[in-house]
Amino acid sequence: MKNKLLFSAALVAALFAATFYGCQNEDLGDQMDLKEQNSFVLEQETPLYDFLLPPGTKVTQISASQVHFELPEEYVFLRYDPNEGVEFGREESYACTCSGDNPCTVFHHPDLGFGCLQGDCSGTCTGKRGGGPNTKQVLGVLNASSEHLIGERKEFLNPGSLSKQGYDIFFEQVVKEELMELVEFAYSGSAYKNSSDLIAKEGEQSVTYVKLQYMGISFAIAVPNFDEVKDKQFINFEAGSRVSCTGSNGCTCKLEKTCILGNCIHYCNECTTSTLVVEE
Repeated sequence: MKNKLLFSAALVAALFAATFYGCQNEDLGDQMDLKEQNSFVLEQETPLYDFLLPPGTKVTQISASQVHFELPEEYVFLRYDPNEGVEFGREESYACTCSGDNPCTVFHHPDLGFGCLQGDCSGTCTGKRGGGPNTKQVLGVLNASSEHLIGERKEFLNPGSLSKQGYDIFFEQVVKEELMELVEFAYSGSAYKNSSDLIAKEGEQSVTYVKLQYMGISFAIAVPNFDEVKDKQFINFEAGSRVSCTGSNGCTCKLEKTCILGNCIHYCNECTTSTLVVEE
């Protein structure tokens, strides 16, 4: 009876995760356990922690309580340590640990992702990065096919996926240098040095939002209104007077903003599958 109650608690937690990730409840059916084969390849985007693993990720079961991930060739995990900074790598592992006696087990569901089942664990089950003691956090997945800022939609890469903290680290420590170079160029002919000053003095009508992408992560920044004939570098950018977010499966996504040296960056959060929209 105790095990049944513990399993029910895990099931409730899993259903909560389904609501968070997919904005819809799924029938778990018989898909709570890992597939019987030792390894398999994900056929769709799949939640891990609070970001998504891309299709094509190879999953290998190390034990009942640990799995290993190998991303497709173009992707890398974003890892972060406050003392060591950022690090990238294609391989990671996920393990379920029990605070008491007996092990927890890893489960996989195509829509719910990876999590922990209580099983015979007498304490609390926790899912975390496997492979022994470490201080690095896994904050998301980036597309490493190109490490240049992209503005033309036709050149956009397959998307990456980040957690909330992952976005903070991404903007501060991954894309900041290239982004600030573009901002400096965009404001070189302006009396203002950043979007915050420009909007404060001249209003929203004085800026145009342009959509950019870096390593598969999309976001938008405000630049001074530009002449489409003279400023050819922006002609093929997706641009408009406002920016918003749309989510799939009924999700309501939140448009977030973070600012670096007065230049504000807009991106979508609280919905793992979302689209940043720039429109008139």
